[in-house]
Amino acid sequence: MAKLGTSLLEYVEVAPKVVCVGMNHLESRFQDIIDKGGEGVILRNPSAPYESGRSRNFLKHKVIYYCISPSVSVLFSFS
Repeated sequence: MAKLGTSLLEYVEVAPKVVCVGMNHLESRFQDIIDKGGEGVILRNPSAPYESGRSRNFLKHKVIYYCISPSVSVLFSFS
């Protein structure tokens, strides 16, 4: 396994575990993260065992931005 170089450590931060106590708490915490430039949060089923990779016990909660323009007829052109 490769070691994480010290130059990457300035970009990596381990997020603390926060137990969600309800929807108001989740939305408040989520908005704080978005306001600070974050992408979203990952919710984990607390009673599920650890699994590596993708899991149905994790849920991403993030903002999705859509761009719809009736004046654009071709979004991508491949020559």
